Amino acid sequence: MDKLSALKQALEAERKKNQDLQEQLKLKDIENDLYKKQLLEGSPQQVSSIRRPSVTKREQEAFIQSVEREEENITNRLQKSFKTLLREKIDLENTLEQEQEFIVNTMSKQLAQAIGQKLELKKKVEAQIRSRSPSDVDLSKEAEFAAEEFNSSFSSDSESSRESIGIEEKRKMKALEAELNYIKQQIDLAKNDIKKYKNLYITMMENQQRLVKENFLLSKKLGGSEGEPDDIDIRSDISCGSLSSRSLGNYLEFRSESNTPHSYSREASSTPKRKR
Repeated sequence: MDKLSALKQALEAERKKNQDLQEQLKLKDIENDLYKKQLLEGSPQQVSSIRRPSVTKREQEAFIQSVEREEENITNRLQKSFKTLLREKIDLENTLEQEQEFIVNTMSKQLAQAIGQKLELKKKVEAQIRSRSPSDVDLSKEAEFAAEEFNSSFSSDSESSRESIGIEEKRKMKALEAELNYIKQQIDLAKNDIKKYKNLYITMMENQQRLVKENFLLSKKLGGSEGEPDDIDIRSDISCGSLSSRSLGNYLEFRSESNTPHSYSREASSTPKRKR
């Protein structure tokens, strides 16, 4: 019984010691929080008037080094994101340039074919008029018929061939108009995406500038360094309003592969990609 009572007393004494230590730790945490607030909010004179013997120079140097490392990590992350945005911008510009060249080439080829067909039909009509004698056919009627054949866009001698050629040309023109409208929609979507990337980059650079200034003020209060931090240029060279003949690359390619209602083979562009 005496041993049990002695053990109980010893346990109670240990519990009291633990409680005292926990209270001391809480007080130290409160003192540390107050000291940090005074460092961040107070003036340099107030900071110098504060006495804290537990904080040594090594701890201050370690704290400053940790702040610098965090700043370097933030700058590295922002630089990587900026480089990726620039690469995406260049790819978009190159792909848009190739897409526009492809459209221009296809339209020019189809226009050349249409002009050639018109000239061939005109020559056929003129040859028929010359081969017939004036006694067989009235020349005035032949001239009117030739004018109608030329203006009716790619008509032949028979009515069935005229209708088939006109329907084919109308289908081609409708397909080209649909392709142009689809490409315009893709360009608008890509412009909106570039605006989003630009706003994201500006917000990241503003956050970096704010963090650098806060870290500089904190290190100045701790170490007494002089000078002002350099302002960070948050201006981006991504111009969404005035896209040139180069933009919107992988984005357009991905959307055209996944959502395009028209299937056409893209020709390789004669001009190489522009290197930045």
